[in-house]
Amino acid sequence: MIEQNKTHSNAIALMLVTVGGTAVAMVLVYTILTSRGNNLSQFAIYLAVAGFIGGFFNPRGMMYPFVIATVSLDLLKRLLILFDRPTVMDLYFVLGIAPLMILGIFCGTLVGGIFGKFEIQKRHLGLLAISILFIIASGIVAFRDLGAALALKAIADSAAYSILLFIVPVLFQNWEEFWKLIRFALFVFIPVGIYAIYQSIFGLSEFEISYLKSGLTIMVKELEDVRPRPFSTMNSAHTLAYLSAFLMALSLLPFAAGREFADRFRHRWVYAILSILFFCVCFVTLARSGHVLWVVAVGGLIAFATKSRVIAFYGGAVACFVSLVVFAEKLILKLPEWDAKLDKSTDFLAQATRIQTFYDRLYSYSQLKNADNYSLFGLDFEVFTHDAITESLVNYGVLPLAVLLIGSAFALRKLHRSILRIETAGIRRITSLLLGATMAIIVCDIFFGGAAKTFPLNAYMWIAMGGVLVVLFQQNREQTGSVRQSNPVDSFTPVQSFPAPAMPVRPSSAPTHPIHEYPV
Repeated sequence: MIEQNKTHSNAIALMLVTVGGTAVAMVLVYTILTSRGNNLSQFAIYLAVAGFIGGFFNPRGMMYPFVIATVSLDLLKRLLILFDRPTVMDLYFVLGIAPLMILGIFCGTLVGGIFGKFEIQKRHLGLLAISILFIIASGIVAFRDLGAALALKAIADSAAYSILLFIVPVLFQNWEEFWKLIRFALFVFIPVGIYAIYQSIFGLSEFEISYLKSGLTIMVKELEDVRPRPFSTMNSAHTLAYLSAFLMALSLLPFAAGREFADRFRHRWVYAILSILFFCVCFVTLARSGHVLWVVAVGGLIAFATKSRVIAFYGGAVACFVSLVVFAEKLILKLPEWDAKLDKSTDFLAQATRIQTFYDRLYSYSQLKNADNYSLFGLDFEVFTHDAITESLVNYGVLPLAVLLIGSAFALRKLHRSILRIETAGIRRITSLLLGATMAIIVCDIFFGGAAKTFPLNAYMWIAMGGVLVVLFQQNREQTGSVRQSNPVDSFTPVQSFPAPAMPVRPSSAPTHPIHEYPV
């Protein structure tokens, strides 16, 4: 009888949810179709609110729709042109979906920690403090340079995703759970990559060209090129190149794990195909800096295995950057000569072999040799910059830049020491590849600019860094658990020693037995 009542109650609840959901959907559709303005942007508002609510009530589950949003929002932004003449506010409504999702996930994670749904430890709170400080510092600089309206947009587009450094280690307790999220991201990117190859072969669609001409994007310069470069659902060809190279590196995780985790990573040939597909996507964008990203990421997998290789990795990166700064002017003078010697017989080759675009980057490096660009807290006048180091020096000054570099050096030192202490080789390689992919985005931002602040690259950078911490925290828990199991006695309770009991004198006629030894 009780079971029948329970079944009946479930059926009634399901019917109410179905009817209520249908009614809400009909009201939303009616509101969208009858409202003034761009209907798609109106739909984006409801989608953003739904993303916040979903993130609040199911933070871990909402990470998967967030991954979909990272590769689809710019396409949704371009589709605005099909409904009505879009405005800047319409773009804000669409691009606000991902930040509201993250805000909902963050609030849901905090509330879940308070009520015991998630375990938030002291180290998690330390990560939260780091993220908040980063957002505050970025906000102060943005308000100073851009004003209130643009500063809020800049914070939502870039700094806000640093909160993933706290969210990911709380929501995912082991690397197997984190791998499910990465695997989902790899498969979600497949249609994005195929569409990029389609654009490379057949060109841009009419609605994409119309959007480029709308005046709402600086990517109109693509129409002035010999042929528009594919950008698929991303905001530019460079973002597409970086993201495809990043995911190409992460598709090698099953191979980095080695044979000892063959049962966890089945059908590795699928990921081999994905890595080839993502490489092709990076190639068709003709953005050469994308190849630097996957090379650095794979280099991290190899270099972070031993202490000497770690030193060589960072030493080589510093030496390369210093060389570019020292010889920037000489390289600028050589660029036209080298460019003239390259084959330009076709439009494709003209774009693929174009090296004079490195002029901006080299000129930015040369600014580091100008003493006038050095100040304690930034300059009052504008200086052209195209890399993260020069931009930080000019905008923030020597003191904040020094604090950032020294703090990053100490954090990386601690991370690498923790990774080198991982005993299982496969887990150590997985962690090295995740950290290598993170460092690859930072290296590209230092050398080329614009990588670590661009959505969705910044989101994936913090997700990968959070994945590194997931593995390290898991290793710490397992090591602590093994120590407790091997030594169940409370380490703070001294083991008492007792004197050996007095042995009775055995009669000479008694049978002999071995004398038992008692611990003293």
